[in-house]
Amino acid sequence: MEERKPVIMVDMDDTLNDFAKTYWKNYNEMYGEQVDFQTVNNWNLQQFVRPDVDAYGLLRHPGLFRHLPLRDYAVEFMQHMYDRYEVYIVTDSPPGTSHCDAAGAAYSNPADDKRKWLAEHFPFLPQDRVIICAHKWMIAGDVLVDDKPATFEKFTELGKKCILMDMPYNQHIDTKWRAHNLREAEQMVEAILQESAPATSVVR
Repeated sequence: MEERKPVIMVDMDDTLNDFAKTYWKNYNEMYGEQVDFQTVNNWNLQQFVRPDVDAYGLLRHPGLFRHLPLRDYAVEFMQHMYDRYEVYIVTDSPPGTSHCDAAGAAYSNPADDKRKWLAEHFPFLPQDRVIICAHKWMIAGDVLVDDKPATFEKFTELGKKCILMDMPYNQHIDTKWRAHNLREAEQMVEAILQESAPATSVVR
């Protein structure tokens, strides 16, 4: 019987792309502000915008998730993960606007924008490998690569393996599994699988 490949789960925003940089660029242009994304050291976006602005409403800005720039080495990272392991995209998505409620310039469907973005940049990854889920710790897998503090903490609490992508808002977390780029994340995936090899026999 062929033994299973390790399951690697990969987040999208601020893992494979530069979400925060783009979000705050849009905000600054829309409201004449000068927020540096590197100073946003808390997950709560509302703390960093003007009182009259709905920070989370900006997540529904049409096309935001469709045109995010790739991070360096993102294509190579995903290709290597796909070639060696069973890889899934596991990402959360803000609510969008139904076509029944609005159309044209006001239309926003973040979940489908994410799927389209993935299809454009990683055409080798089947669309059925995309899981949209807020509670990522409910998904069975061997390693997750993610930037969200609460997700990392929950994984750690449950004894699951998570690599933390370095961002200003997760600096309070002390872990040896902090990756500053996707090259480091790739090396850490290998290291974690090697550490766990005696407990779980896997084929790569």
